[in-house]
Amino acid sequence: MSPRAQYSYNTSLQPTYRAPFLRWLPRRNRRERVLRFLVLVILPLAVVAVLGVLIGWFFRTKPLGEVPQGQFSGRTLFLQMALDNIDPLTAGGSITVTWTINGDTCSPYVNGTQTLDPDACPTVDIYMDANRFAGPIDPSKGPADNAAPATPLFRYNPGWQDYRGNSPTFQTALAIWNTYINTTSDSLLNYPFDKYLTEIFMYATENTTQAAPVGLRIGYSYGVGFGFDTKILQGTEISTVLGLDPASNSALYADYGAVNLWLYIRRTALVRSYVVILVGAMWLITLCLLAISFKAAFFGYNVDVSILAAPVGTLFAFTTLRAAMPGAPAAFGANIDFVGTLPSLAILILVTVVCLVHVLVSARQDESTLISREAGHSEDYSMSTMPYDSQSTKV
Repeated sequence: MSPRAQYSYNTSLQPTYRAPFLRWLPRRNRRERVLRFLVLVILPLAVVAVLGVLIGWFFRTKPLGEVPQGQFSGRTLFLQMALDNIDPLTAGGSITVTWTINGDTCSPYVNGTQTLDPDACPTVDIYMDANRFAGPIDPSKGPADNAAPATPLFRYNPGWQDYRGNSPTFQTALAIWNTYINTTSDSLLNYPFDKYLTEIFMYATENTTQAAPVGLRIGYSYGVGFGFDTKILQGTEISTVLGLDPASNSALYADYGAVNLWLYIRRTALVRSYVVILVGAMWLITLCLLAISFKAAFFGYNVDVSILAAPVGTLFAFTTLRAAMPGAPAAFGANIDFVGTLPSLAILILVTVVCLVHVLVSARQDESTLISREAGHSEDYSMSTMPYDSQSTKV
């Protein structure tokens, strides 16, 4: 047996098969290789996953904060405030808040006994600024004005003990405004960097001829608007954001027991980051596909046909990604559309056309080349089968 044949049959000299994910590891025992794989691959993946969860949890939507409390010497109702929803897309923008009356400093019982005195605590009428409600004005209910509201929003009867009585709770849909923000980022045009304000002005009086003021104290506030960070402006924040005197709110509560709150609303950091990353990824994918199409169509490089067909699917994927942006307006028109989505879609349409034309032209050329090669092969074959004498030349 020759040395060459001996080498070809020597299996000890042939390279052993190694799994693709273990080829970069040194040739050692299996236990050490598995340990290295766990430490260098699985552990970093686990760390990245944990960090992603922690970052998401840290920047999650925060619940509504506490309401600043003032001092009112008269009768006071204790309220509970629950933020239910924030929707800047419908009815010109609205925020839904649920109110619940939890207590009253006036007791309807006589001298701490169980004897009920219905006249001890008069009925309380709660009013809100009607012009702050969401939605357009209904002309059938009369014209809107800037006078004090004549119809109470809710009437609270502290001496009502009938089991058939309604629960002391009511819900309001308030408009979100941007009049007091002295910036240009106060509308959906600046999504996802849009900001809004909501003013809550509410006061109460006894349903008597004297209409004595009744204080309203929000003892507990909670709730979230999904996708939004909502903050109750307090102290110097009122003067910084609104340019108003924060002492006016304290004076309103001290004199009339009225509540005047300002809610500052903006998108969460996760939503803003997600939209920016998404638009950046659209641009990166578009530029990569543009480079591939130019490489194949204008520089003659061989590119797989499946890659040239990718822009067609990407074109529909981009519209799906645009619709998946949290809280984005349905119609294209935000600034982020003009600088991201629309230009990338336009370029992607151009790339799609170039790729499709290139596939058609290259297929035509390949077909003509194949026909010419087959014709040349048949001619060579006929020449090779001719007799020797017919191919010989005379000297």
